[in-house]
Amino acid sequence: MITKYEINHSMGRLVFVDQLKGVAIFLVIIGHVYNFSLVPSFSYVPTFISMIHMPVFMFIAGYMFHRKDDSLKVIAYFYSMCRKFQRIMLPFISFTIIVCVLRDWNYCDLLMNEMKYGYWFLLTLFMFYLVYYPFLYLSMLSKYIELLVYLILSVLLILLCKYIFSGGVKSLLSLDLFAQYSFPFLIGMWLNKYRIELKILQNERKNILYTILITLFLIAFYLFVQIEYGSFIATVQSFGLRFVMIGISGLICWIFFSNINLTNKLGSCLSWLGMNSLPIYVLHYFFLPDSAFFVGCVDSIDGVILLSISVLISLLTLSLTVISYKVLSYSALLQRFLFGK
Repeated sequence: MITKYEINHSMGRLVFVDQLKGVAIFLVIIGHVYNFSLVPSFSYVPTFISMIHMPVFMFIAGYMFHRKDDSLKVIAYFYSMCRKFQRIMLPFISFTIIVCVLRDWNYCDLLMNEMKYGYWFLLTLFMFYLVYYPFLYLSMLSKYIELLVYLILSVLLILLCKYIFSGGVKSLLSLDLFAQYSFPFLIGMWLNKYRIELKILQNERKNILYTILITLFLIAFYLFVQIEYGSFIATVQSFGLRFVMIGISGLICWIFFSNINLTNKLGSCLSWLGMNSLPIYVLHYFFLPDSAFFVGCVDSIDGVILLSISVLISLLTLSLTVISYKVLSYSALLQRFLFGK
């Protein structure tokens, strides 16, 4: 039986991490079905989901960023960035060009849009790898001082992005999103570096920690909704709460999935989705239903029913995405340029 910490030795992968990524990519699709297809005038669901799926991806990306046997030499940095460029930026360039051709958009206009038709995630992830590699040299500090440095750095990034950088630079590099998700990435990097998560998860008091985190997240989410959709509190407080929730949600998901064993077909399915989350992410946009199909009928549907509909649409979108990926992956050339493999 596969344990929660067992590695798939044929590919050198941690099983529960792939399963967690599999859940996260499905949540991404559900959130996008809400935001791009159903487009309800108001719903807590996409707001709640957005606090989970991207923090989890960034958290895992930070955790997998550095292995103990990796060299910290300059030449290793450039070699690593070349691999990351192929893996992340080639799909970013390829799919942003494809989108512009299909929709007859100006490529420069797409790049100057902060969201980049949803492909901001790839650019931001590459920037994390590019910028934070030197922070692996902070070993001369105590591990908790280093954690404090990461927290201060994340706060400074938010302040810089909100008040220092010009709008054009912020949009081109998606700096608001870079700052917003920097903390989960750095926390993941820190946990891997010192193996803190093993001590936390194997400690018999982990259930108390998990309960506290869940409670804090729910309180923060309630306050966030009151701020986001109420006019009596400033927007900056909303942004601050979002920052707190992003950090907490990553830890909650990490603790939860590391303490369950999914060895059945569901676990295998989630592991496969996790291992192929990048191709699924870049392709699924092409299979989201057009919002014109749902105009005028969404707001009259009960919230629970709407959630059920969105899950069904998401499953259909995921199925079409997986089929298209399987077809495209038969070409080694397409694998390289579209999926960075």
